[in-house]
Amino acid sequence: MDVPSESKSKYEKYGPVSSLPTYVEAIGRILSSMRILDEESLATFQNRLLIIEELSISLVTHFPRLSEKYRGAAYHSFNEVLKSLHVRHYKWCRPFLEKVVQEALTHTIASPTKTEVDILTESYSSAGNEKELKKLNLHTVQSYVKFWVNLTKLPTQHPEITILTYDILMQWMLETIRKLDLTLDFVDPEEAMEVDDASIFFISRPWP
Repeated sequence: MDVPSESKSKYEKYGPVSSLPTYVEAIGRILSSMRILDEESLATFQNRLLIIEELSISLVTHFPRLSEKYRGAAYHSFNEVLKSLHVRHYKWCRPFLEKVVQEALTHTIASPTKTEVDILTESYSSAGNEKELKKLNLHTVQSYVKFWVNLTKLPTQHPEITILTYDILMQWMLETIRKLDLTLDFVDPEEAMEVDDASIFFISRPWP
């Protein structure tokens, strides 16, 4: 299953999305074996770290497009990277995970809810535009959440990695909640009928 055309310019060099878990795990193992001895080895390490950061973000943002067969590999490959950084390059682990979480969850909350997808599906179907709907390739917020839930449930010999993941996820969510406009505007029921249905689902959505 290939990366959608709008993202292809950035990720086409990595091939199909199904290859991402393999690439992520491979580079994670390479990082584990690397030693930083001088400026040259540091530059090489940082370059590899940028690559694995980009791959990891891509892995999470395209997670719903993976088949069940590759989703299991996705959890384990990303966990392999975290283990490599935590054990061999500790000071790089938290900044790496914070960057991936920020990018991946920002993408997640910008995705439609199940209710929004249901409304769009009904609208396109009633108009006979099922093919156009399929081109949108919609994935709900819930389809991304599964990645993080399963990641934190993986059996590990390093529970501190799971704790760190929880901490960073909670930190990001709390900071995001503070940015939400949760004020309520009460309107007359008759006036409410005039509100455009589509606009209702974007009230109080976070905007960076």
